[in-house]
Amino acid sequence: SAAIPSLTALLTASPSPQAATSAAWILGALKTRDAAPLIVVSMRRGTLPTAAAMHALAGAGTGAQVPVVLEFIADRSPAVRGEALSAALALLDPTVPDGRAVEPLAAALRDARPTLLERTRIVTLLGRTGAPRAGPLLVELTRAPDPALRLAAIDALGALGPSAGTDVTGALLDAIDGPDAALRLHAATALSDAGGEIARDALLARLDGGDEVDRAAVLTALGGVLARAPNDAAIARLASALRLAAGPERDAIIEALGRAPTPSSSRV
Repeated sequence: SAAIPSLTALLTASPSPQAATSAAWILGALKTRDAAPLIVVSMRRGTLPTAAAMHALAGAGTGAQVPVVLEFIADRSPAVRGEALSAALALLDPTVPDGRAVEPLAAALRDARPTLLERTRIVTLLGRTGAPRAGPLLVELTRAPDPALRLAAIDALGALGPSAGTDVTGALLDAIDGPDAALRLHAATALSDAGGEIARDALLARLDGGDEVDRAAVLTALGGVLARAPNDAAIARLASALRLAAGPERDAIIEALGRAPTPSSSRV
């Protein structure tokens, strides 16, 4: 920390791009939040290369710098795009919803410059906004032609959490019924994170669906849902299934019951 005054003084002077880059990177590594505005100012006046500023803001930045970072996620330079995406991933927190990021991210998805890998990271960022209005766009992306985008969209819907709405639940339930095992697993994890009462009842109904149902995925999802939305009818249904279950399925049912914070589940 004794280095911080010298580093900030260097950035306020007229250093070479290499010296400015080193100073900014160290301030970022030290998570010097107070230096974030100075890093932005140095970038704006051309003293600090943009890629270096984005890299530094990943460590030193706060929510106040999110709009600055989002300016560069579709930049002409692949190096700048990569650093901006990494910084946005570090600064966006789904537990602190930030709707400001939704439109810039949606615009970046429509831009031709980001590669497929960068587009999947942009989709991930839509989930990390924590903003329910990102839900419709992510639901649409669950039907994208590319499997990587579909997986990223499903994961992002899970990151939005329980406030995402019924359309999100419907899209995840469709995915858990799909033919792709990877999509089913990701959908199960997302429902575990984001599903509520509607998802709980739909998943319980699927346990009676015969051999075509991926029961492992359904039970994976149910565990997380029951941790938030338990009820005695759901516990009774799982207790009934437990009497006939064996092996890994029995383990999964016990685990789902254990996550439900109710007296009835404790008795089972």
